Amino acid sequence: MLGLGSNASKSLKAAAGKWITTDNLVLRHDYRLHLVQPLSDGAAYFVSGNTDYISLDVGDALTPIVDDFSVSLWVKLNTLGGNQMMMAGANGTSQRFYVADWGGKWDFGIGSQGAGSGAIDTTSEWTHIAVTLNGSGDSAQLYVNGVKSHAKSPGAFNDGTFGSNFAFGAHGTGTTAYNLDGYLCNAGLWERELTQTDIKSIMWKNYSSLTGDATSGEKQNLVSWWNLDEETATDGTAGSGGVKDYHSTNHGTLG
Repeated sequence: MLGLGSNASKSLKAAAGKWITTDNLVLRHDYRLHLVQPLSDGAAYFVSGNTDYISLDVGDALTPIVDDFSVSLWVKLNTLGGNQMMMAGANGTSQRFYVADWGGKWDFGIGSQGAGSGAIDTTSEWTHIAVTLNGSGDSAQLYVNGVKSHAKSPGAFNDGTFGSNFAFGAHGTGTTAYNLDGYLCNAGLWERELTQTDIKSIMWKNYSSLTGDATSGEKQNLVSWWNLDEETATDGTAGSGGVKDYHSTNHGTLG
């Protein structure tokens, strides 16, 4: 499932029966000199037919978020046109959040609202996606490669507690619904509305490159950050079966 960034081969078998891909040709590009690529040593690789996902127990961290909310991540799709969740959380049917390829469109949903933003052009390139929700809870914005793409008015957003229903690569239930076929890396979640300036800077960084602290800069009100570039134990230490939250303790478990 996870790309470790070394030799462009499939060489190891993960504990959960997934393949570990090592492919530094997919990543490790300087965007100023070559293709638009994330700064990363690897990426989480999801195969929809395997129903791959990473479950995240971040419910306690998300409970205080009533309306200020942002996520940022990189994605590279292998297939296009289905309904594929990149990042999602759910608590019942009315309280949910997702970022997805929905019928061949970049899409995001908050609360009970969801709408496509326009056709996705390609599966051959990495794309940076960010979603922000403002302080009054009445406007949400999608950014594609740092450019405003689509806005919606989601109404009051009560996130509830996502808990183990928050995931990468599948619907928030973390099971077999709407599985992703492709790569993800450098995913962050904030308890504030990122500005477009923030997004254009953050998109070119991994965790060690972020500036500031809890009260200022790019780490201000940061809840969690997952580079998704190596497999760890489920507690973020050396091992297998999980991925590390570099900012907090909301580590992921490979499904």
